[in-house]
Amino acid sequence: MDVLRTSAKGKWHVPGPDADRCPYVARVYGYHRTDLPTQPVPVLGEYDWCSHCIHRVGLPGPAGAFYTVAGLIVAAAGWVTALEEQAPGMDWLDVARWTCRTPFGSPDPMPDLLTGLAGARGWARHRHTAQGLWHALRQRTDTALTLARQAAGPPGLRVVAARARDLVARDPQTQAETATLHAIAAGPFAIRDWTRPDPGSMALDVWLTAIAQDGDAEAAYTAMLTAVEQRYQHAPVRDVSLLPQPALTPPADHDSPAAWAADEYKALRRLVVDQRSSRLDDALAQAQTTGTDTERLLLLSGWPITASTEREIAYLTQYPVLDRAVVADPGTSFPALREIPWVVVLRVPEFAAEHATAQRSEHLRARAGTTILHPGVARH
Repeated sequence: MDVLRTSAKGKWHVPGPDADRCPYVARVYGYHRTDLPTQPVPVLGEYDWCSHCIHRVGLPGPAGAFYTVAGLIVAAAGWVTALEEQAPGMDWLDVARWTCRTPFGSPDPMPDLLTGLAGARGWARHRHTAQGLWHALRQRTDTALTLARQAAGPPGLRVVAARARDLVARDPQTQAETATLHAIAAGPFAIRDWTRPDPGSMALDVWLTAIAQDGDAEAAYTAMLTAVEQRYQHAPVRDVSLLPQPALTPPADHDSPAAWAADEYKALRRLVVDQRSSRLDDALAQAQTTGTDTERLLLLSGWPITASTEREIAYLTQYPVLDRAVVADPGTSFPALREIPWVVVLRVPEFAAEHATAQRSEHLRARAGTTILHPGVARH
């Protein structure tokens, strides 16, 4: 390979073309000089490379192209082996993560790499061998991902319960109840402490964790009530004007207005949890019948779904992507290829469309189409 030194004891440089030229070489010879004093050196040797040039070091000609191809095949083989080992125990979030990290594209990098061997004398057999190995690895990947999708299966109890939680959390009545409970204890001029979790969301998350274990609605109700009580049972009533009218508890049996207000606040908390639990039960029951035979188009930004906080919504990965585009974010400059956020159009069952529009992820935004579609019927 042809390299140069700017001094007898200096580092070795691979010059590079024009604007991509090593800055140290450009400082001595300029950016546009073509008759650089390069010298051929053996490939197998020890060299002190310039840090700006080392990424250009490689074998010249077809040998260099084949070396790159072989390295990609070896790396892909290790990736496929790991995929095959983990596929039987994957959920949909795992499937999404492995799918977006595939070494096979899109676009597939191998055809462009193999063009460096096309027409090169003596390399046809090696090129066909590389193509065969790459094709075999892709087939193994498809088989492993099929097994992973079967292991992930249809949305289970936790996903259905997460949909119910998200729908109830978005309900205006639920939001108003949460705000009232907080305002009674905080007073009319309090500022919310953003360092602490939102009490309404926290209680719903506790319910989800409990119901997802075995579907015990009574245990989930108790867990949610306990979470609310732990947050508010020792909080004084600072705004009595927000207590229910008419009162839930008779004032006559209390020693002081403060004692009555504390019991009234406790009764209100139980009533709020009762009403919220009823909404959650209704949403769970509705999930068994909603959208089983109808579909909608779903516009989803923030694709692919890879964050741990999006595990309950990751099952959207199984539905077909009809179209996609890159999301332009003026606040992000040149993101890595695997970090580019996409906006996609999916065709999903109606229950999934409702779940996606209600979910609380910081990274995903969803909007469902208004047209009802039917499975197996193409939309023109």
